[in-house]
Amino acid sequence: QGKPGLAAKMLYELIYEPPTKIALLGPPLSDPFVSTATITPFFNLLQVGYIAKTSTVKEQSDYPSRFMINYIEDDLNALRIKMMDTFGWKKVATLAYNDDIFISQYDARIIFGAIRSSKAPKVFCEVYKQGLYGRRYVWILTGASMYENWVANIREEDLPCPREQLYAATDRMLTLNQKQLSLSSNETFSGWIPADYDTWMRNIVAQYPGLLLSRSHPFAYDAAWALAIGLNNSLQYLGNKELKDFDYNDSAIFNDIERGMSEVVFDGVSGPVSFKEGRREGISFIELNIGDDRTDVGQFLPGSEIQWFVRPESLFKGNTIPKDSFSYITRSVEYSKASLVVVLILSTIGFAVAIACLAFNVYYKNNKNIKMSSPRINNVIIAGAMLIYIAVILASVDYVGISQSYSEVYCMISVWIISIGFTMSFGALFSKTWRVHVLFRKDDIRRKSIKDTQLFGVVTGLVLIDIFILLPWNIIHPLKVKLIETKSEDTTKDVIMTETNSICDHELKIYWLAAQYVYKGLLLAFGAFIAWETRHISIPSINDSKYIGFCVYNVVVVCALYVPVHTFLSPEDVTLKYVLSSCIVVFATTLVLCILFIPKVNINVPITSSFGLFCLHFLFTSMPSINYSKFH
Repeated sequence: QGKPGLAAKMLYELIYEPPTKIALLGPPLSDPFVSTATITPFFNLLQVGYIAKTSTVKEQSDYPSRFMINYIEDDLNALRIKMMDTFGWKKVATLAYNDDIFISQYDARIIFGAIRSSKAPKVFCEVYKQGLYGRRYVWILTGASMYENWVANIREEDLPCPREQLYAATDRMLTLNQKQLSLSSNETFSGWIPADYDTWMRNIVAQYPGLLLSRSHPFAYDAAWALAIGLNNSLQYLGNKELKDFDYNDSAIFNDIERGMSEVVFDGVSGPVSFKEGRREGISFIELNIGDDRTDVGQFLPGSEIQWFVRPESLFKGNTIPKDSFSYITRSVEYSKASLVVVLILSTIGFAVAIACLAFNVYYKNNKNIKMSSPRINNVIIAGAMLIYIAVILASVDYVGISQSYSEVYCMISVWIISIGFTMSFGALFSKTWRVHVLFRKDDIRRKSIKDTQLFGVVTGLVLIDIFILLPWNIIHPLKVKLIETKSEDTTKDVIMTETNSICDHELKIYWLAAQYVYKGLLLAFGAFIAWETRHISIPSINDSKYIGFCVYNVVVVCALYVPVHTFLSPEDVTLKYVLSSCIVVFATTLVLCILFIPKVNINVPITSSFGLFCLHFLFTSMPSINYSKFH
């Protein structure tokens, strides 16, 4: 009846009822077995179990009088560990179902489960729903509690999900089992061939209508034989005593009987029988479940290796042993060599153009026409352009990761260089246009004179505004290195790749950038306005406003492209952001230099030295639209 209290009561009645008992078979169910196993040691009464699968009595130190002919769940642990070792699994999950409690450990692919067939439909419907099946997952359950054909035998009204989903979720599931009936065709110690014994037993039960034969009947048969052999073994240790001399207070005879049971070794109808610490040692089997078919694919005897009947790889989809978890690889973002080379080439060309312009401007600074265009202010424009090129080169250094060791310093240095460089170049352009605007708004040009020193003052003032913004930023909220991680998953190789990229960032950076953008935006807008106001003035040697206007419009358009790219493009798009930002900056800066200095070639500038010829040739040989006949 499965009532532990009733079992204890009946045991007491049996003990005090003559004759004296020297051993006890059963009871078959787990709870009554546990109840009686706590009592029998006090009466020195040997107890042999043959069906109860409880792990409660697994420790012989707690239950010294019990021996178990059947296997319990814990007996499969040796096989589980051997499978982990064989397949290289170091991380597994365990899953158990107890009433309405679902217990699991996550982030693993290999799941050892203890689930009964009655609870399995609900579990595996959820497995299907969560996608915890297929090539990357291995489910390993206990075959004794998962009946063969359990999916096919579920009634339609009891299905928690379509039957096809259960078949999909359990496809190629592995079960670990010990056979109730041996597969051997050899004669056992009892004289039976296991298959013949099974036929004989079924024929007997068939004579009694309504009587059901337990699947564990070979265990019960072997339990009787094991007890008989154990008692027979004990005779050699009794000395002058006999088994009939036993009483419930005689621990000496009990110890002899226990010693005899520990030496039991024979081939039973359930397989080889022997005991270690009161628990049976025997062969465990690995079974592959495909649809409703369950096939033995390997066997294991504790202390030995797994004997495979098939190639182990063939147990899994794709003939590949699944990994126990993702392999995690972390690396820095790989830079594009092609992109780096292109940007560096463009930057080098731009820097060379700036040097050529500077050489031309310095060499002809005393020429009347060049002198009237404020060559010193032009030098400021060129110097600002050079700073911008340097900023691009620093961005290249950071792109390849060389600057990571000192990137805390690099973060603010880059901001200072590109900000001051922009202000110097555009501020000088702005000051020249402002001078023309002031001069030609008066009727008498001779009454007003604006010297280069005043223009330098304008540029210096604009640079000071930059410093007033950058210095507090540098002190209060300096940019820090922030590590950006981008994860990608390669499901074919079970690899999660984490690519890291260092960026300069601060949670309040947007406010400082906004201050820069507002200031530079107002400067651009005012410069464009002045250039528009002076667009009709046509004294080429004095007025650069026409070309400066082109420069201003060019810078405005380019800034409209650069700011969104630099600010809003995802940090994960490292190469795209680097290439677009660098190319935009180099293109705009070089275009400004070309717009300002190429038209000066059309002014009659005598070239009287090989140096001057070389500078101009270096700067303008790539410009086929220039009329070289004007050089003389």
